[in-house]
Amino acid sequence: MNNNKSLTTEETFNLAVKNHQEGKTNIAQKLYNQVLRIKPNHSQALINLGVILKELGEIQKAKDCYEKAIEINPNHSQALNNLGNILKELGEIQKAKDFFEKAIEINPNYANAHYNLGNVFKGLKENLKAKDCFEKAIEINPNYANAHNNLGVVFKGLGENQKAIDCYEKAIEIKPNYANSHYNLGAIYHDLGELQKAIECFEKAIKLNPDHPSAHKNLGFLLKQKRLLSKIEQAKKSEIKTTINFFKKNQKKSHKSDLRLTSDPFISNRKVEAELISQLYKVNTKKLNDVNPNIIPCYGNGRNSDYNLFENNFSTIKAVEKDLINIMKEAVKSDIFIMESFFNIFQTGGGIISHNHIHSSDNAYGLLNKKFSLSYYLDIGDQNCSKPGTLKLQDPDREILPSEGMIVIFPASRKHSATYGGKKDRVMIGVNFYSLI
Repeated sequence: MNNNKSLTTEETFNLAVKNHQEGKTNIAQKLYNQVLRIKPNHSQALINLGVILKELGEIQKAKDCYEKAIEINPNHSQALNNLGNILKELGEIQKAKDFFEKAIEINPNYANAHYNLGNVFKGLKENLKAKDCFEKAIEINPNYANAHNNLGVVFKGLGENQKAIDCYEKAIEIKPNYANSHYNLGAIYHDLGELQKAIECFEKAIKLNPDHPSAHKNLGFLLKQKRLLSKIEQAKKSEIKTTINFFKKNQKKSHKSDLRLTSDPFISNRKVEAELISQLYKVNTKKLNDVNPNIIPCYGNGRNSDYNLFENNFSTIKAVEKDLINIMKEAVKSDIFIMESFFNIFQTGGGIISHNHIHSSDNAYGLLNKKFSLSYYLDIGDQNCSKPGTLKLQDPDREILPSEGMIVIFPASRKHSATYGGKKDRVMIGVNFYSLI
């Protein structure tokens, strides 16, 4: 640093830029601070220092830098854009939108500001406005990989799957190591029923980013689905004529007439071991308020496990898995395949919004009529309240007040919900499974 004392302010600034570009963040930060000690109104040094501070996670200091740069030059489009990003990160969406629009007003060809404004609209579910912004960013910079990717996300939201595929493929063409585009492309193929292509995309995303949790999760789900389809195909080829005839009939009729439940819902009972509940409390869970409601539709107080409960090696969990398999077979008069197993603990104010357990791929792979959901109530909690955790089934409407040990099986396509207000934990196991014939 001592050698820099003979440099002019601009030479020091240029040296800071060079060090930042080379990844020497600490040196660049010191040099920008040196420039600002000599020339406090150097707006570009303030902006560049703000970029470094944001990279370091010092959000408030970065915000101060951008605000100072705008105070010096109210029409500095980069400062306006960067401050917009900070405000978006802080949840001040309307203010962020205003700054992006101001940056574009000053510099209509500022591709990054159009892209950032598109992300605001995408977050607000204003897909058509987001589409216009991303398309404008691409018009200005045809090689803007992130804009192509996010335009694909918008097209997917609009139901235009082929356009989404084209966008993701373009993003990958520009940036072959773009893990998120490979992942997004895999998600589209999964929805369209192109299982092998989806698997390959998720595997590529994981190769590029081994810490991509969604790619790992979805790849595991797809590999299970691949095994399921193989088992269904084996059942289809069975020499038992009645099985083959039923399978053929199942492809033609609606799910309402094809369901193989002996009754809808099918209700049974299994004695609950105290040890089972104690073992569940040892399994890793997440707070309901910490889960993404678009993925797991729970809310309020309580906890939720992952979807691989039966992969735990606790003896009692294995015993309940065995018993539930027999009950599921009895309910649907078929061998079955378990796709997901989990448990929920609802506490006061916890619940689950109206939803079903159908994935778009169930339609794509012709599995809608074969999928069922099970609820097994281990501890009904405190039902002496206005919201005792009643299972509310829809189409047709039916309300079931659970009792300890009750097992309820119904078509996975049937929407259901529950709200719990008791003072004691309410514990249930859930299973999503398929009949093989």
